[in-house]
Amino acid sequence: MRYLLLFLLMLPSVSAVAVTPTSLDFGGVSRVETTVREVLIVNTLDFPVEYHVSGMYEDRFVLLPKEKRVMNVTLRADVDDGMYEDVLQIEEVYGGNLLQGITLPVTYTVRGGDFSDTKFDFAALRINDAETLSKYILLTGGLLGLGIYGWRRKKSFK
Repeated sequence: MRYLLLFLLMLPSVSAVAVTPTSLDFGGVSRVETTVREVLIVNTLDFPVEYHVSGMYEDRFVLLPKEKRVMNVTLRADVDDGMYEDVLQIEEVYGGNLLQGITLPVTYTVRGGDFSDTKFDFAALRINDAETLSKYILLTGGLLGLGIYGWRRKKSFK
């Protein structure tokens, strides 16, 4: 119990909230993976406090006196390769008015992987030019004729 109290005293504190860690580093992630980091939030006061979380993660909740909550912050990056910075803001709200807040810097590096929302739309693929269409028809007919000619020649040699 003594160590828990010492741990809570070392947490950065703004009025009614103590948060650890003080920043989130997701490290290197690929576009296809989902990465989760935990943030511990503690209500340090003797009455309930409403919290709003915004930035890269959205949430609203109430913590009772001295209650704590572990929040799982999820990252799924569908962006180009590179280094990125974001924020996670945890705010105390009393009667609809913002009182205090803590901003945690968030960093991550995207390194490869497929874009999860990339799709090829075959319906949008159209040949609008009559001349190009006739060239494709001639090419297809020529390849078909060449294939039939080769098949018949092969058959006659057996």
